[in-house]
Amino acid sequence: VSSCGASDSDTIQVSNLINPINVDLGNDTSLTCTQSLTLSAGFPGSSYLWSTGATTSSITVSVPGFYWVTVSSCGASDSDTLMISNLINPINVDLGNDKNLKCTEGIILNLNIPGSTYLWSTGETTSSILVVDSGNYWVRVTSCGVLTSDTISIQGKINFDADPDIHNVITPNGDAVNDEFCLGGWSDCITDFQIVIYDRVGEKVFESSDPAFCWDGIYKGKPLDPAVFVYYIKARYATAGAFPASPKGVFDVNRTGNISLVR
Repeated sequence: VSSCGASDSDTIQVSNLINPINVDLGNDTSLTCTQSLTLSAGFPGSSYLWSTGATTSSITVSVPGFYWVTVSSCGASDSDTLMISNLINPINVDLGNDKNLKCTEGIILNLNIPGSTYLWSTGETTSSILVVDSGNYWVRVTSCGVLTSDTISIQGKINFDADPDIHNVITPNGDAVNDEFCLGGWSDCITDFQIVIYDRVGEKVFESSDPAFCWDGIYKGKPLDPAVFVYYIKARYATAGAFPASPKGVFDVNRTGNISLVR
């Protein structure tokens, strides 16, 4: 600087200020096959190079392995590496205890394990199935490459064609074998019911609206003599109408036949 014949000078040195870069991806971790993880390197204004080839400040990963990143800023750089391992969660496949079918209901076997695939003994691949027949049912569930299975036993049957069991001979002699005329297995499935029994001359000897009835060959308090009797049954027989899978809901049942009373 010169002024009035005099001069003076000064010097300043400007150096490059490097902010320290400390890249930290965190601790090594584990993922299940259905999870993902976002790795972030931070430091805005920097350049990035990941082991995947990405050049963004963050990446999302879902595959086990080693992941590293190099961050460069103002001529300085730093790196970090993270290991991600595969964590396989144990699958609990449980169809529950063995079950019994009811005539008006099916049984839904249901599993809900996200990210899994299913194969049932019926060939279905959904997470749930409707069972309307007896038998052993198994399911195989695959999740994260692990196969787990379970089996359940279903007893009973839903008849889609009503064919109730009716015996035609009774021998009421007190030996507990065919001593009574009853309807086997009807009572749980009948919604409306009436039975009338006549002797061979047309006299009514028995009548009931209870599907769980039993007739022992007694009329007006006295045992009837051996003979052949005629019965008439009118009923409404329910099946699996509560489920869309049922082709039918209820049946109007009309039956007539003979009963032989043997002593």
